[in-house]
Amino acid sequence: ASSLGVVYLDLDGVKSINDNAGHAACDVVLATAAARLRSVIRDHDLVARVGGDEFVVIATGITESELRSLSERILERLNTPVRLPSSQLATVGASIGVHYVNLDDGFAIEVVESSIAAADAAMLQAKRAGKNRVFG
Repeated sequence: ASSLGVVYLDLDGVKSINDNAGHAACDVVLATAAARLRSVIRDHDLVARVGGDEFVVIATGITESELRSLSERILERLNTPVRLPSSQLATVGASIGVHYVNLDDGFAIEVVESSIAAADAAMLQAKRAGKNRVFG
């Protein structure tokens, strides 16, 4: 069966780094987060920065338990401290929302759009629940 998994994440603490350490430090955090995301996804998955400090991962042909495991690995990798240009270490976590859909009835762009919206809503719930967690 064909399936689609969406992981929507917002990095926690980036605004503070930007305010306290500057734009260059923030850029290092964002680039490091992107590299870490690429390091944990499968070759055929897609990762994209959707603005500010938010990223989305699109995974096809994934089971619901594999999607949960992927989300937990992402959270773990993003919690590893980042060395800033000042040599300080900064830790940013992530609020992560996930959404899984079975595509037995076929694939349409609307399914992707609604799945991204559902994962985004789950991410907001993760943020409200205390950040640095997976929800959905």
